[in-house]
Amino acid sequence: MLEILIFIVFGAATGLIAGLLGIGGGVIAVPVLYFTLWGSGFPHDELMHVAVATSLATTVITAFGASWSHHQKKTVRFDALKSIAVGLLFGCTAGVLLTYCLDNALLRFIFGASILLLSVYFFFPQLPSPNLDSRPNWSLSIWSVVVGALSTLLGVGGGIFFVPILLGYQLPMKNAIATSSASTLLSAFLGTGMFLLFASTQSPLPHTFGYIYIPGFLAMGASSLSMTPLGTKLAHTLPVGWIKRIFACALAITGIAMLVGS
Repeated sequence: MLEILIFIVFGAATGLIAGLLGIGGGVIAVPVLYFTLWGSGFPHDELMHVAVATSLATTVITAFGASWSHHQKKTVRFDALKSIAVGLLFGCTAGVLLTYCLDNALLRFIFGASILLLSVYFFFPQLPSPNLDSRPNWSLSIWSVVVGALSTLLGVGGGIFFVPILLGYQLPMKNAIATSSASTLLSAFLGTGMFLLFASTQSPLPHTFGYIYIPGFLAMGASSLSMTPLGTKLAHTLPVGWIKRIFACALAITGIAMLVGS
């Protein structure tokens, strides 16, 4: 019962963050899943694989809620999304295959190190975005291959990377966040589908299918979906810069915990 309560509480947090910052919430979901399942005695050898896959499946629900809220506000740039979708198909496939090849310890190290680096970006929200082009074009497909592979490997959906990239194509912040949410939905859906496709190669684990931990997926998914509209609404009223700094501190603590965790 405590396990489900933890998933519900932190699932709500992922939904709020998804709507507020245009990310999928995997940076919260992966460590929560990892440490909660570790504490409940879940088999350790494939713990990160389960956390990553379940986070992606949860992100599908979270990102859908955030994307729909942004779509209703007509802020999603579908011209950019079309270019992104092409690269994500290849990138997400590569990311899932790479996840299957890496062991639990290495996956945890990669996640922890990546989260520490991302905390620096969020702590300095005024850092200049790369000047990639004057508007979205086909080159977004190349970026999305890399983002798709990395985000699927980490279980974070991709929105955390797409916002600065879209800003580099001179999209206004509100359009970058909205389009990032839609991109996160695509990458999470593709990544989850790949994990399910390869489910037959996985040894049986308690309450899982294709590395997706079903109780965690249902609890986090439902609570996150209920909070994404509020996050989207707050994105237009709260000082996002300060929220990013607070979020960065939480990311840094999480990254360190993942690096030193058992």
